[in-house]
Amino acid sequence: MIKTIKKSYQGEFKSSQSRFIGILIPTNSKSKFKNHLSQLKKDHPKATHICFAYRIGYQNEEIRANDDGEPSGTAGKPILNQLYSFQLQNVSLFVIRYYGGTKLGVSGLIEAYKEVAFICLSQAEIVETEEEVVVEFELEASQYYEAIKQLKYNKITIVDSSFKGDRYSLKIQIPASKIEWLNSLKSSEY
Repeated sequence: MIKTIKKSYQGEFKSSQSRFIGILIPTNSKSKFKNHLSQLKKDHPKATHICFAYRIGYQNEEIRANDDGEPSGTAGKPILNQLYSFQLQNVSLFVIRYYGGTKLGVSGLIEAYKEVAFICLSQAEIVETEEEVVVEFELEASQYYEAIKQLKYNKITIVDSSFKGDRYSLKIQIPASKIEWLNSLKSSEY
């Protein structure tokens, strides 16, 4: 089981006239993260910085922190450390800064980013969910439609699919407990 969130949360913190807006978003793929970041840049075109950290995935977890022009280690790392502190996975935490005219210094920046991340995370309803894995496999064209039907019926997320020759390639995100079921599905004759 892992800890995550099901909906977005927002928090705000002010320090020396700078405004920090934290936005915590459930995120289960890098493409969703990129969409969120792109949207935030459109929504906040006058922001001085949009710093972030994310933890995406389970077994082959992807982790990233970004200072977006702030001094190295003053924004992304404190945000990421808060994600670790709350033990959350499959989330992105963005902090949008509007500079207020007074420099905070390295320790002031670290404290401000840490605090707004904490504010967001403190209000979040944290849920435990089953660990999921991403699996890739191939099917004969004759098996494809029944397999898709079974995957949808079992609420399995299809991450990607492609067709090459007479075979379909599927990439799915599946609860670890359903791997055995998936193996029986792959070996079924339709």
